[in-house]
Amino acid sequence: MGIAAALIFCNFGASYGTARAGAGLANLCVVDSTKTFKGLIPVVMAGILGIYGLIVAVVINSNIKGK
Repeated sequence: MGIAAALIFCNFGASYGTARAGAGLANLCVVDSTKTFKGLIPVVMAGILGIYGLIVAVVINSNIKGK
């Protein structure tokens, strides 16, 4: 259950963060197009959050001992 929660919530957070950062990036490009690459940083960091959830799920799964 913990593994599923780690994957679901981290990927949900990553997708929500990507959507919000993408909307902000679109607004930033309209206002000042020279700052496009600076606006990409939150989008990349939101994607890293999904990878972090995968890593947590693998760590939790490796701690499970069978009989």
